[in-house]
Amino acid sequence: MDSIEEAKPKPPKAALLPLPKDLSDLLDEVVVNFDKIDGPLDTKIKETWPLYVVFGDGGNYHIDALSKVQKWIQLDQKIGLKVNEISKEPLLKLSLEKNELYKGYLAYKNHYDSISGINSGTSLEDVTGTKPTGFINKDITKFYEAFNSSQYKSKDKSKENTGDAVLLYGCSPDDVYSALKNNKVGSTGKEESLCVIMDNNNKETSKKFAIVSLKAGKGRAGRVLTFFNSIFGGGINAVPGLRYSQNSDENPQKLTPAELLGTSESYIAEIFQDIYVDKQLLTEVEFMNALRSSLTKLVTAVGKIPKALADTIGEFAGNLKKITNKVFGSIVLGFKDEIQSVKTKYFTLVNAEENLRKEMEITNEGKDDPIKVTHSFYINTAVLVREVRKINYESLIGRIVQKSKQLDNNKIFVTDVQDIDESTITGIKNNINNIWNTYFVPLKDSTCVTKKVTCEPITLIDRDAFKPMIYFNSNIVAFEFFEKLLDKVLSQGSSLSDQKNIKDEFIKISSQISAEAIFGKNDSLPLIKYDGKKIQRLGKKKEYSITSIVEEKGGDFKVGKIEIKKSKDGNYFIVYLYLIFELQIVDDEVVPYYSLVELRNDSKSSFTFKAEVNKTAIPQDKVF
Repeated sequence: MDSIEEAKPKPPKAALLPLPKDLSDLLDEVVVNFDKIDGPLDTKIKETWPLYVVFGDGGNYHIDALSKVQKWIQLDQKIGLKVNEISKEPLLKLSLEKNELYKGYLAYKNHYDSISGINSGTSLEDVTGTKPTGFINKDITKFYEAFNSSQYKSKDKSKENTGDAVLLYGCSPDDVYSALKNNKVGSTGKEESLCVIMDNNNKETSKKFAIVSLKAGKGRAGRVLTFFNSIFGGGINAVPGLRYSQNSDENPQKLTPAELLGTSESYIAEIFQDIYVDKQLLTEVEFMNALRSSLTKLVTAVGKIPKALADTIGEFAGNLKKITNKVFGSIVLGFKDEIQSVKTKYFTLVNAEENLRKEMEITNEGKDDPIKVTHSFYINTAVLVREVRKINYESLIGRIVQKSKQLDNNKIFVTDVQDIDESTITGIKNNINNIWNTYFVPLKDSTCVTKKVTCEPITLIDRDAFKPMIYFNSNIVAFEFFEKLLDKVLSQGSSLSDQKNIKDEFIKISSQISAEAIFGKNDSLPLIKYDGKKIQRLGKKKEYSITSIVEEKGGDFKVGKIEIKKSKDGNYFIVYLYLIFELQIVDDEVVPYYSLVELRNDSKSSFTFKAEVNKTAIPQDKVF
């Protein structure tokens, strides 16, 4: 009966209905008007949206961008009405949700709602709490012509102007241009970040304006990020960075990546041949080259930098090299020796497991056939069971947890041992005992226990049922190696003072390079940043200080992470080692990216522990 029930055909799914023609036409209009918008027009639309929310149809807009915003609003309203009409019909509603054009429309809607500030409930009115009297956007070039003739600009001609709009409070564009040309601009404190027009006696007037960045740095960061193609896949050479001579801040010197970091090729790639089976090698040299490359590209991306910052970058690179060389060298290069050490400690267990695996390969011709118990299979299983019962894995897990907490205290190299629990290993151990009691104990009086003869009664074991025998060995090896890895980092990591220096140096680099990217050519006037989510009053470039970065980022820079996680099937553990790989500028902020080395068991064949390198740069938020 069960098979008959299972054979019954399932009722067909309801066929999707075509959308009403007027709605389909509107969705087609979205594609025609907004698909493949990029380049300057895309940038202008991003600037126009937050301005339009406050000022409506009238103002100093780019006309082409304004027409797109207006067109979107019209289409969005019409589509919304049509969607409300058909939402009352379940089948039509389902058809709409499955429609690719409608999905595309929703993607545009979410994007425009996000950059306009509608989703966050914020707007540019929040800059002062009152609506500005006007703004400059289309004529921003006129603003920068005046700005570039003032004393407020940077002397570095390679830097860009980064403000996208100017909000006016009780003044006209001409008032602003005149004040800039005559160097008659003061400023409020950072808490307001407004520019104040001064009179001829250098006294503040009631006329104010705000320079605003409206793209969350994405336009500029996008240009910067073109430098960060994979150093392996893209074949990009490091761009020389800029560092100042000891004699003058006005004479930058170009340094090669090697000169900036000063790292020698201390390890030889051939050493890795025996470690990374069937993988393209990631040597320590390649590893450090990636760091060198990203550091110098960061510097190049923002133009000239102060000598103090260049020195900080050099110190940061040097200190970082000390830690990563020790960790990378001692852990990865010592991998074979450490694994051999673990195998020696558990020689009897490992030897019994290897013998059983060989037996499983030759016992039957078919790989999926049950295993026939022989004299040697019985003996090796008996040895493995005896060793499993002797191992105090509870103590091993306890040491791992304690050492992980100790390493976490330094806050710069962290661990994750949340997946470790005694129940997983206890469960595997119990399965091993069950296998022994079910299949082998009944054979205790058989002649095959002591002699190389056929076991009677003939005993067959399902291969999948026997796998816990292998899992136990693999997991003990993983735990032992993880403990050794923790010992290496604890014993060879830098002192607490060195770790604090690295974190402080990163914060300095992050804040100052971010300031250069955000403020660009603006050295002396306050800037406000709006990304559709919040207003950020940044003050002047020099006020965009270390403390602001610490408050925002929490000083959370980390060199790496070691974690041990269960495999997807939950049967064995994998050790992951993350090490800082490169730095990128994302939305005007310096963000660490990490490489991943997997130290894992091969669950499909030999169950031997081996290292595999994942060279993809992983963003910080995906690691910690």
